[in-house]
Amino acid sequence: MGTKHYSVLIERSDEDDCFIGSAWPLVGQCCHGETRAEVAGKLEAIIEDLLDDPDWLKNVPEVAARTYSGRITLRVSPEEHKLLAARSALRGMTINSYLKEKALG
Repeated sequence: MGTKHYSVLIERSDEDDCFIGSAWPLVGQCCHGETRAEVAGKLEAIIEDLLDDPDWLKNVPEVAARTYSGRITLRVSPEEHKLLAARSALRGMTINSYLKEKALG
């Protein structure tokens, strides 16, 4: 989902005597803990796992409803552009192939 297009929420539940975390629209209430920091750590791990699962991402309403062109524009500084060009050339790849490999494995 690129930049954060989800809202992290950590709430105190007096009924359950703990904090509960969610990240809409990725996942509803999905973890709990004694402190906000504990829930934040658990939630971060859950989000990373979800964002790494392309099959799961297809079902996120915000992602599933969009049409994608297959084209991504990435803005970097001239120095970063030069570094990417050098790293990709050393591997015999285009910048596009290099970035795709790095991002998608």
